[in-house]
Amino acid sequence: QMWYGLWGNLSGGTGKLNVQKDIEYTCSPYFWDNSFIQDGDKKATCTAGSGVVNFSMVSLDATISGGFEADGSPVTLDQYSYISVYATKADVNSNRYGTTTSSGFTVKVSAGRWCFGYWIDPASGYASSSSGSTTDCVQIASGETVTKNLTLLNTATILVTVKDTNGQGKPNSWVEATAFSNKDKGENDYQRMYSSSGCSTGADGPCSFKVGARPEGIPYYLNT
Repeated sequence: QMWYGLWGNLSGGTGKLNVQKDIEYTCSPYFWDNSFIQDGDKKATCTAGSGVVNFSMVSLDATISGGFEADGSPVTLDQYSYISVYATKADVNSNRYGTTTSSGFTVKVSAGRWCFGYWIDPASGYASSSSGSTTDCVQIASGETVTKNLTLLNTATILVTVKDTNGQGKPNSWVEATAFSNKDKGENDYQRMYSSSGCSTGADGPCSFKVGARPEGIPYYLNT
């Protein structure tokens, strides 16, 4: 699926956006105000020249914080350049970034179920994790504070070879692996925020790249 967006400005809580007729759109508001977030995305179709979408806003009055662990032990990332943690919520096409340090994170959210992903320095020996491929999720109530440690993914290597219909290796082909198939990517809940890994094939069609791994395994979908 190829995504594209249409944008418009809100002033005083209202605004107008020009769209194609008879096409269903998923609408999401974005605010610089760090105190509220939409209660959920809305779908709208303009069938007679106009359509109306009303959003309900909820307070970002809950807090999730925690540290990092791997293989059942705490992890501190002092010697590495960065780690950035974000949270996503079903039916909300935006993510929440918080404050992240080498030893933990804090993020403000609204009530509901939030799932976490993170971007991390590859030199750390750990792999970045999409919110859709992790089991680090939290159910939180309005005004509540919850502590949740995030499990960092170890790395594994995928070796691939791309061949044409005659069995000959295909050079300069890009291969990527994601936690979701093309059919599912972006359609459900927090799958909107995903990360992928990939490589470009060499002269005879092979290449290799690192992905996140757990002891029980993570399924990946490969596309070229």
